[in-house]
Amino acid sequence: MLKGGYLSWQEPVSDRWFQANFFGKQLEISDLGPIDASRGSLRAQIDAMTMDATLKVLAPRKATLTESQRRRRLGDASSEARAASIRAQIRELVKRAAPKVGAVE
Repeated sequence: MLKGGYLSWQEPVSDRWFQANFFGKQLEISDLGPIDASRGSLRAQIDAMTMDATLKVLAPRKATLTESQRRRRLGDASSEARAASIRAQIRELVKRAAPKVGAVE
């Protein structure tokens, strides 16, 4: 696992979730316990259980986080523009495929 990374997984026999992270000087593994979807998405529950520890480690790297957020926003704008382009293409295709009023089949 690369430094700064993490991995969450479920051990099916015990039905417990674990998370390994490499935010500090060494790899750490946490037992998160059993999690089920009755309290929201698995991702949201895991994030809620681990966010405090993650933020403590990442707080000194605020400049990196700010840059990461800026890049994510750039990616969002790109994705939104691409989606708008695809929607316009779909509208045009639907318009072309619609039968003409008064057309004889």
